[in-house]
Amino acid sequence: VAVPLSEEDLDEIRGFIRRIDALSTDSKLEALEGHIDTARETGESLIVFTQFTDTLEAIRDRLRPVYGPELATFTGHGGRVWHDEAWVEISKRDLVDAIRARRVRVLLANDAASEGLNLQACSMLVNFDMPWNPMRAEQRIGRIDRIGQARDVVTVRNYFIPGTVEQRVYQVLAGRIDNFVELLGNLQPILGATEQAFRTIFLAPRSEREQVEREELALLDGRIDELRAGGIDVELEDPMPLPEYPPAPVALAD
Repeated sequence: VAVPLSEEDLDEIRGFIRRIDALSTDSKLEALEGHIDTARETGESLIVFTQFTDTLEAIRDRLRPVYGPELATFTGHGGRVWHDEAWVEISKRDLVDAIRARRVRVLLANDAASEGLNLQACSMLVNFDMPWNPMRAEQRIGRIDRIGQARDVVTVRNYFIPGTVEQRVYQVLAGRIDNFVELLGNLQPILGATEQAFRTIFLAPRSEREQVEREELALLDGRIDELRAGGIDVELEDPMPLPEYPPAPVALAD
């Protein structure tokens, strides 16, 4: 659903762009560099997940001068490693072997890797930005927290910008996480409700956004209570249903 932008919305976007241009540091990237150094000091390899390929490439370009051949990427276009002053393709099998052999210590990936790679050789995972559906975060973790993981403990770090919608929504989930153990099969409605909450908040007009956010967080919290009170439902459900999108307003031929 397209939301028309008012002049006030456009001013907010322009101001946001100006604030980005004025930033001299990137707190997420600085935190990531520190966590990469910590992993290298303890002999660990790590995987860094982003939502968007553009974000991945920006991180890649920032890290490449320091980590060079120890850095690799994996997206829907396949794997890439730095070799002979250029990014070259690498097969999925060879990429996994390179990580196991510690030739690659840092893997940057988007959700294409959460479905196709088994990375027990990595013991640290960073969610550089969080998905709207928490099941996708679980799928990411499943790439390293699986049979064959050599370490007793895997480390997962989730990055949030303070004061954002993502932080507040995930805080609601984290604050009630103990209830998830009891919900078992009922967890799927929570995952769907979380993604819908994000969508509703971000599509709300600027003037209504704070009120909509409060309402959606209250609904999400109440949904957890309803499912908890309703008992355990072990009916099998599709954990990751394919999204349904409306027809595109413009076709490729247009």
